[in-house]
Amino acid sequence: MLQEHMKQSLDLTNLNTSATRSDILALCNEADRNRQFVAAVCSWSKFAPYIHTELRTTGIKTAVVVNFPDGTDTVETVVRGVKRALFYNVEEIDLVIDYERYNNEQNGVFELVNAVRMISDNFTLKVILETGGLKPSLIYPASWAAMVAGANYLKTSTGKLSIGATLGATKYMCEAVQRYYLINDRRVGLKYSGGIKTALDAQKFIWQLHQYDLGAWLKHGLIRFGVGTSSSVLEEWSKIPVPFSSSALRGATQLASENLKTLSELAKRR
Repeated sequence: MLQEHMKQSLDLTNLNTSATRSDILALCNEADRNRQFVAAVCSWSKFAPYIHTELRTTGIKTAVVVNFPDGTDTVETVVRGVKRALFYNVEEIDLVIDYERYNNEQNGVFELVNAVRMISDNFTLKVILETGGLKPSLIYPASWAAMVAGANYLKTSTGKLSIGATLGATKYMCEAVQRYYLINDRRVGLKYSGGIKTALDAQKFIWQLHQYDLGAWLKHGLIRFGVGTSSSVLEEWSKIPVPFSSSALRGATQLASENLKTLSELAKRR
């Protein structure tokens, strides 16, 4: 039986630079076949009309990436890109911050996200922090800046770096989301992407949510996982158990420790 908390929690994604219209139509067909799991289909802006046409009667949202993957476009260019996407009936925007600039200057996130949010409130804004490229100590303040500026979701990664979603990084995102809710009474969602290939990968992040008293986010549909068209993920998705076994808890704890150590070592090299 499908776990209630896992319904419509997947963003099926194709961000290959070589993707074709046929690839995107195949992605939409797979999303439709698994609509009980899928919240959105995400790709490049040029494919938005095809995605919207294919999925408009399914309840599955049309999502595109902007400022992807490096986050280095000017604010003006990003705003134009978002407006163009909205013209094509896009319902969700996955926006990359300039994470290298934030590493060096600790600014730019609020300005970028706020400029996009000011365009309209009528779309879901997911802000990609690229946590594998951010210094660990900056994940929390970058998260906070994005939320204050109007993000609906914080997203871990583009999937284009060697380090994707890690428990060591998402702990800071969870802390920020939890504190922001306590202060502002607004729930900001979390999207995990980059390296989510099996249901077990997702299970460890769900366990972490409960560590930070964010279990209600699942009930409110505020947790997403970005995945490619991996049949193993789709086949396993209904089997993610709650509560978790003690062995899963031990595994998640060990993995979080390893991920945090990796992030710290990378930060020392910067």
